[in-house]
Amino acid sequence: TILATGAQAFKSHYAYQKMATGDAHVMGLRAGAELTNYEFTCHHLSCADFDTTGMNVLQGLGATFINSKGEPYMKKYDPEYADHSTMNRLSAGMACEVMLGNAPLYFDFSHFDEKSLAYFKNTLPIMYRAFERAGYINNGTIKDRVEWVSVNMGNVGYGGGLKINTFCETNLNGLFAAGDATCGPASGVEGFCAYAIPFATTSGAISGIAASEYIKGTEDISPSPQEVRAFEQALHRPLKTVDGVEPDYLMLKVQELLFPMDIYLIRHRERLQQALAKLCELRDEFVPFLKAYDPHYLRMAIEASNMVTCGELFLRAAITRTESRGSHLREDHPAIDNINWLKWIVLTEDHGNITVSTEEIPIETYPMKPEGKKYAHPVTQVMRGLKCFTVNRN
Repeated sequence: TILATGAQAFKSHYAYQKMATGDAHVMGLRAGAELTNYEFTCHHLSCADFDTTGMNVLQGLGATFINSKGEPYMKKYDPEYADHSTMNRLSAGMACEVMLGNAPLYFDFSHFDEKSLAYFKNTLPIMYRAFERAGYINNGTIKDRVEWVSVNMGNVGYGGGLKINTFCETNLNGLFAAGDATCGPASGVEGFCAYAIPFATTSGAISGIAASEYIKGTEDISPSPQEVRAFEQALHRPLKTVDGVEPDYLMLKVQELLFPMDIYLIRHRERLQQALAKLCELRDEFVPFLKAYDPHYLRMAIEASNMVTCGELFLRAAITRTESRGSHLREDHPAIDNINWLKWIVLTEDHGNITVSTEEIPIETYPMKPEGKKYAHPVTQVMRGLKCFTVNRN
């Protein structure tokens, strides 16, 4: 079996992510597979009024980020690259500006000339038409500034997923994974631009070859009729629930817990534990009573349940890693800790409960070895200096 149904995006406010609901992650978890890197999440930026893609092209044309005072602010958070920084730093910069009372934030197009707008139209025609429909572009002139927001994209692109080896094998015999269903390639925890399709095609080819080699030496294994009936009954339970919970209501509740910037972006143990307690209430009191009117709603019920499970995976992993690294920013543990945290966090399920363990990274096998000491995380260091951190969540 090869799991290749993508990542978990919690149906976020970004283009083409509404279908990424962690289905492969939950299927693997239920079967006994290990997941890792779930504390590392992907951040992106988008127009506040509608989801967009292609922002990097607009940055290249000279669009900049400004706050409500009209001030460009990214040089404070990344003096070298400023508006061309990584998505994690751009998102952290946005969070800090909000905490400093400088919201709303904008993408500034005031320097766009006729040539820039023509390039925008030819390169990103779908986004250009969306801007026209929203009234941001009229008669060949673009609005000076458009409100922009940070988006929690779960583990799309990089971050958590099924733990695999170089043959795309999981810890379960005969179970393989590819693309965003996995914990991603060995590119660190910052990720890099536009790797998703190359990794999906490469890992898809590798997993296909490895799986075909595996089945050559195995006998045909089919589930028993009793197993099939039990699975069918569990799967179809929402169709038989009359007075239950609407799937979209549960999805909204999950988003309300995970989308605030002081949960997915700037983290603290106290807030993460509060969110986990509320999510476990949803798991215990809402998921068993999901209802579905038809197969369409049944799909939504399964997605809602998977969002709850993946949310729990994220929160438990984020609580466990007591350091800051890559996109995982802990204001109560602001340093990169190479003494205690050159480890993977491994998540499994045991009798319906999520279990958390750690695995030492085999640094001795790596050609480049990090020093065993603590470093100042570049983002948390700046945020602490600007007094952006907040301890209690309102």
